[in-house]
Amino acid sequence: MLREIGIMVKPTLGKVLLFIMFAFLWIAGVIQTYAFIDDVPGLEKPPLYDYLRPFSFWFSWLVFSAPFYLLSTLLCTPVDFCSAILSSFPDMGAVKFPLAGVIYSYAAASFTAYTWRTHITTPRKKRQTLLTALIPTIILNGTMFFILLIEPNRILFVLSSYLTMYLVMLFYVISIYGAYKIIRNVINRGVGPLRKHRNSLNVA
Repeated sequence: MLREIGIMVKPTLGKVLLFIMFAFLWIAGVIQTYAFIDDVPGLEKPPLYDYLRPFSFWFSWLVFSAPFYLLSTLLCTPVDFCSAILSSFPDMGAVKFPLAGVIYSYAAASFTAYTWRTHITTPRKKRQTLLTALIPTIILNGTMFFILLIEPNRILFVLSSYLTMYLVMLFYVISIYGAYKIIRNVINRGVGPLRKHRNSLNVA
């Protein structure tokens, strides 16, 4: 198990590239949350906020970060130690630099790349995975077509929303399949010796 974890987190070109995309999405999404509080007096605008305004990263980041925030809520609700940790992160204007999110992004990239290389090996599985991720991407971005019809000049906004959401959906599809394979392997390792023991008793 420890050997597999070591292989999983070992940096490779694919993992690093995927990590860069996930980490960028996380940082960009956090920066774009300023749009919801920009009318509050005294809050400093985060760096790069104006450069990111033509793009849509916030919703894709929200979907991508959901497991992280759900887990952190469950862990920090009994004893709130998360606030002290978050307060130590560097400031980016009105928001904090998402150091924990960057770490989560590397873990997500590692597990996604590991599952793709280890369990999604045939061309048929690869095609199925890529196509499966399209369905929720289209569903979650259904209103983007109307935005493009009303405001054709917002094509960068629409394209960035589709591309980043597709990346997030690939992460979910691949990760869910990887989790299923791990759980099945654990069960098989536990059931196998029991079957052998039962068969030996029957023979005796």
